[in-house]
Amino acid sequence: MTASIHAKGVKPRTGLRRYQFTIANDDLLDHVQITPQVLADADEWYMVVSLQRELGKFIRIRPTEPHRSGAEARRHVGQFLRVPPGQLQSKEFVVVALRGKSPLDMEVEVDTDHPTLIAAAQKHTAASKKGAAVGVPVSLDIDAFVVDPETKSVLSSRVDASLMLSPMLEMQIFPGYAALDFGNTSTTLACSETNQQDFDIIQADVLDALADHPAPVLTALRITGIKPGPTPTDFTQYDSRIGHRAMDGHEDEWLVLGAKRLLSDRRQVDVDTGSDVVILNNTTYNVPHEDPAEVFISQMLRGFFYHRQAIPEPIVVTCPTTFSDAEVARLRRTVARAFHRVSGKNAASFRSEMIDARVPVVIDEASAAAFYFVYRDFISGPGRMPAFRYLYPQGMHMLLYDCGGGTTDLALVRLEAVDDEHLKISVLGRAGHRMFGGDFITEQVFRLLKMKLAALKGEIPPPPAAGKVREFLDANRVAIDRAIPTTYDIRQIQNQAAIARRNTTLALWQVAERLKVRLSAANAQAVTPEFSEQDLLNQVWRAVNPRDPAFPEESMAELKLQRRELDSLIDPEILRTIEYANDLLETCLGQGGTEVGAGATAQSKVVKEIPEVHWVYLVGNASRYPRIREMLLEEGHGLRVRFLKDRLARVSPEDFKNSVAKGAIVAMKLRTMAMGMTVSWDQQLMRRLPFDVVHVTLGKAGDRVLHPAGLLYQDLLPKTLDIKPDPVTGRPVVREVVLHRRWPGERRAEPFLIFRFPEPVEGPHLVAYDTDEESDTAYRFICHPKREGGQEDKVVGDPFEAPPYVAPPQSGKI
Repeated sequence: MTASIHAKGVKPRTGLRRYQFTIANDDLLDHVQITPQVLADADEWYMVVSLQRELGKFIRIRPTEPHRSGAEARRHVGQFLRVPPGQLQSKEFVVVALRGKSPLDMEVEVDTDHPTLIAAAQKHTAASKKGAAVGVPVSLDIDAFVVDPETKSVLSSRVDASLMLSPMLEMQIFPGYAALDFGNTSTTLACSETNQQDFDIIQADVLDALADHPAPVLTALRITGIKPGPTPTDFTQYDSRIGHRAMDGHEDEWLVLGAKRLLSDRRQVDVDTGSDVVILNNTTYNVPHEDPAEVFISQMLRGFFYHRQAIPEPIVVTCPTTFSDAEVARLRRTVARAFHRVSGKNAASFRSEMIDARVPVVIDEASAAAFYFVYRDFISGPGRMPAFRYLYPQGMHMLLYDCGGGTTDLALVRLEAVDDEHLKISVLGRAGHRMFGGDFITEQVFRLLKMKLAALKGEIPPPPAAGKVREFLDANRVAIDRAIPTTYDIRQIQNQAAIARRNTTLALWQVAERLKVRLSAANAQAVTPEFSEQDLLNQVWRAVNPRDPAFPEESMAELKLQRRELDSLIDPEILRTIEYANDLLETCLGQGGTEVGAGATAQSKVVKEIPEVHWVYLVGNASRYPRIREMLLEEGHGLRVRFLKDRLARVSPEDFKNSVAKGAIVAMKLRTMAMGMTVSWDQQLMRRLPFDVVHVTLGKAGDRVLHPAGLLYQDLLPKTLDIKPDPVTGRPVVREVVLHRRWPGERRAEPFLIFRFPEPVEGPHLVAYDTDEESDTAYRFICHPKREGGQEDKVVGDPFEAPPYVAPPQSGKI
């Protein structure tokens, strides 16, 4: 007799697939020595399921009943069931004890990432093109053993079972569109099939069937092991996990928060070294700073493979509107290499031309969100494009206020229906607060918790009223950190005191993050840690009270956090974002306008109608915090937009983060599908300078603008700086030149780049942007003497913000 079971959906590189099967009792026996009646009379009998050892490397059988497997099962069948030694070495065994007429209930796990399965699938794919059957059968031997109660002899039975793996064909390209919004604190991977109206979010950190609605993935990466590839041409191998599961682990593992920021512009010294030193399990590694982002995105793609069993290639990638040309290039390369890594290719075979094939389009987040909201709220609704033209004959202006995890990005977008079939989207201006976002809010919750814990220990005075909390925190900063030590030198990687402080910081940060989320709920005015935070509080308390390992439950109320306390700490930064937004509107719209009311006579009065903002969209995960909306709407201090309460658009909670990825898909659908309309946007936007590059000259009334915002990087012409010698000695003394940047809407410029010369210089020098991809200074500003062969003495501008980004709980500064 033969039993057949069928594992469907087995495709290479789609992760661990799990299947539940039941084989009836009658199908387990050959009915020669063992019959159902024999089993009915036996107290206990053994079932042994075996398969070839090579197959056992990627197929695992787990009966529901208690069982033995691996070396233990091999020893058991050898000693007690007298299986010949040859079979012991060639097979994998699972032994389960059953009673009566029991069926065999089991889980079969298939590792589709195993090289043996991948090779078998490749052969089957080639054979299937010639008409071969879909699927590959795997033979299982099922042996039953029972002791005859009368003769005490061992009775045996053998049947063959067939496990069909199907379709065992290589993955195909996803039949639709996919987009990746790689964020500082959370990342969204979305897709939509060609004929699908809505969107699917891929929760890539959960490789199992999802009962709830999928959500964005926490941008957290934990690396538990690093080892070189099998050959020098292979990728370095990282044992890792992402998302919320990455937050749990051991102190000797490497937790990376904010891998995206590691792709941002860094100092020239960081670029030259190209690596960060990592100590893992007492071993030192040099890790390229792109690798954490590359590994994280690889795991996101692996999640897509698991849930959709298809390849999202090509993929649309979004990035902040204020990303530089170099940062965009770095992001595209990282995503393309992540594809290469997760596809099983070796590093040496990666080519730069693969970037265009895998990541053909990068859309700035402002344009992507605008695509989504105009599509959702106007284009796909009643009347569609003609209605939009009727309502906004002169075009519509949309202000996007995107308060994300690390930054707040502002963009003023103009949408214009050129005709019934053409929608044009233009980003008129972009600005933002690069230090305010969800992490900043969590950091203030962290500071409040730290203060309250210090007060609970009796090492600082009782905290004051909300209005004076800021001054109190500043005045007692040293005492608070002495009581609850969380600051440390991040360079002291193996210092035990630093490690203890780092662990304390991370535990308290997780409590702060949870309190912030609960305080963001509607009508929440105060929150207190709950029982679910007890373990984290215990960890903090043990670190500062070694003799008292558990945080006293009766003191939980002492950690009550008032919303007005938190508001007092973040209000100045929210107000700063509003000032940036108002300046952006004034700069981009204040000088515009169209003449209306002109009559036939010269005496007719001509009025200039100033363009206005029609809709404001508040997005980003951090915008859930109520105070942001309150301050935007505040009379006299909020956004200077007429009828703002009516023009603040409704955004569903799921679209706070997902709107960007969804909008990128909408843009590609409208661009590539015949839907009766086309869209256009500035696809060169990410190759345009997002700010003015200025040279601050204190000897003159104003600063000299070397390169105005909006120019293509490739069109930036060299500019001459005349460096003067010392007026007394006549000798060169200048060794550093600083350039500033001024974002649209900002009045003051901030330091941007610094050129450090090895020797004092004088005379005319050229400042240029190197667009030669083959150059060692590609995508960087350089400065060199204005003479023949001057580029031989070129100096590369270092980003003025020298330290690379470190997530707040890992910075050692909070």
